Amino acid sequence: MELFLLEEVDSTNNFAANLIKNKNIGTAVVIAKSQTSGKGTRGRSFYSPKDSGLYMSVKIDTDRILSEIFPPTPAAAVSVIKSIKKTTGLDAGIKWVNDIQLEGKKVCGILAESKTDIATGKITLIVGIGINIATSFPEQLSVIASSLSD
Repeated sequence: MELFLLEEVDSTNNFAANLIKNKNIGTAVVIAKSQTSGKGTRGRSFYSPKDSGLYMSVKIDTDRILSEIFPPTPAAAVSVIKSIKKTTGLDAGIKWVNDIQLEGKKVCGILAESKTDIATGKITLIVGIGINIATSFPEQLSVIASSLSD
């Protein structure tokens, strides 16, 4: 497994997707202190200022077909909720299917993507997780988003 620790990146999912071109890199974890173009679902952005959250993506190569793989987004959501509970004692919940909330506000977003190599049939899963740990939000986001530290 490869680990990439970055100061800043456009998107950890984009960085992980670009690793597919390097056939020598299998499973990889990408962590950044900030994202300039963090990705959300349906083309939305994910606010990711420096040193205020955990912004990461995991790249996993598999030879299995997608229908044989447990859905990555719910699996990641359950893992994040368990981790939040264990580390903070807070009871977070899932806003189906890719948001984690505390008191009705988003504290984490999950974005799962897959890429298929047509020649080999190899599937690459990329699961991005952004957790707001101590994030100060602009006014328009503060009504829908929060941090673990709030």
